[in-house]
Amino acid sequence: MATHGYHLRQIPANRLRIASEWLLEAVLPRQLVQLGLVRAPEVPLETDSPELVK
Repeated sequence: MATHGYHLRQIPANRLRIASEWLLEAVLPRQLVQLGLVRAPEVPLETDSPELVK
């Protein structure tokens, strides 16, 4: 927490927003993110336009 206080003092603006984000990060669980992949046949790269081929 001491390093957070030091860095917060060095930031010229938005201190309240940053402090609230750090507080929420310490209290709430981390958000889970899932990245989806697009399969190669769904993205035709050899056509003149990138729309999906039906």
